[in-house]
Amino acid sequence: MISTERAILIKKGEAIINDPIILYRGDYQVKILFTILEHKFKFKETLNIIEQTRATYAQLAISLPDSTDLFTDIIKTENGTVIFEISKSMIDEISEVGSYSFHIRLFNEDRTSRVTLPPINGGIVIREPLIAEDRHPSSSIEVGYSKVDEAKITSDVESFADASGNLKIVWNKGDIISSTRLNEMVRYINENAVPGADGLTTSITVNGETYRQLNGNITLPNYPKTSEGGGNQDVDLSAYATTDYVNKEVAKKADINHTHNYLTNIPSEYITETELNNKGYLTDIPSEYITETELNRKGYLTEHQDISNKANISDLATVAMSGNYDDLTNKPSIPSLDGYATKQYVDDEIEKINDNIANVDIEEKVLNGNTLTLGSEPYQNANIVNETRIVLPSVNKYTEIHLFFTTTSEITIIMPSGLSYQKAPIINANKVYEFIFTYVNTNIGWVFGYVEYSE
Repeated sequence: MISTERAILIKKGEAIINDPIILYRGDYQVKILFTILEHKFKFKETLNIIEQTRATYAQLAISLPDSTDLFTDIIKTENGTVIFEISKSMIDEISEVGSYSFHIRLFNEDRTSRVTLPPINGGIVIREPLIAEDRHPSSSIEVGYSKVDEAKITSDVESFADASGNLKIVWNKGDIISSTRLNEMVRYINENAVPGADGLTTSITVNGETYRQLNGNITLPNYPKTSEGGGNQDVDLSAYATTDYVNKEVAKKADINHTHNYLTNIPSEYITETELNNKGYLTDIPSEYITETELNRKGYLTEHQDISNKANISDLATVAMSGNYDDLTNKPSIPSLDGYATKQYVDDEIEKINDNIANVDIEEKVLNGNTLTLGSEPYQNANIVNETRIVLPSVNKYTEIHLFFTTTSEITIIMPSGLSYQKAPIINANKVYEFIFTYVNTNIGWVFGYVEYSE
């Protein structure tokens, strides 16, 4: 079977085919292999990312040129490639020539889940061949064999009404098609309001207004129903007034000969707007006033309170009225603060220590073979290797040495003899160590301790 391959890229909600498939009417048994790229869906729960994104089954939903729909069978893919075969009967008719748009539907392994990809517009194009075995031998373009204006257009104009004035709407195989004839037929339909073939009414004239047929229907205005034409028919009079209603409404009106008791002077209990303004009445509430609701929110006492247990001023201590510390009794004895450091003194001393630390010099020591000889400097640093032997300096007074180093693997260090320590150091990889050697005096000699830091 003849085959061709296409790639479809899914990007930003659209499907783009790398090259449209062009075939001709009458082609058949052509296999099309679609490879879907970047569709972002997973079809299997597996660690293999290629298997995850391969659908097991697929189907095409195709919109044909004549606006009908075609759904292919759901078939198994080939390693995720969607297969579509053009059968012998699919594109053998003249009505099947044109542009095909389609969706691709992808299914999981047990076909319990489906996803539809964006449409591929014009992805397949079927054209009419120059020469076809089933084409009518006549050189004319005829009904049932081709489309309007597919070949040479004739210039003849044929009447589309018979001798009785009826519209000719029946076409037979072999009748020549031309754009001139079709346009003339449309013009005739639009301009002539006459009964057509089989009694088809194309227009109706009512009260001088002509209403033409549209999509098989003629729409007329809503005229009131009458009893003409036989039989009594209901007429909607809901918007009309009855005689009784009119008479009742007229009775409410005054008689033509009547008098009005208009005021001839202003009664004494009335005043003018100017007189009212001169009274000086309030026209708004001053800001120092509040409403009853606002007053209640204040929480003021609204009833008598029992104050039998209140304290009199004479019962209070002197300090309660004076607020003077000297009026207190049983005052505690405040000790002298001589010899105590103030907060400022402590802060100053800490600042001095920080300055000293910032100015500390760290002496770099270099191995001589596998031997590291330390000096008497308080802070020293060296690169330690496996089985490094440490030698301490000769001193006769209190001395404290801090040796800093780090390693990338576990190593063994040979410590100086005559050293007092709680336990031998264990050196692990990727740690920072501080060895502290302290010479106390001739009786105690050197003592040792160490600290392990994590990087």
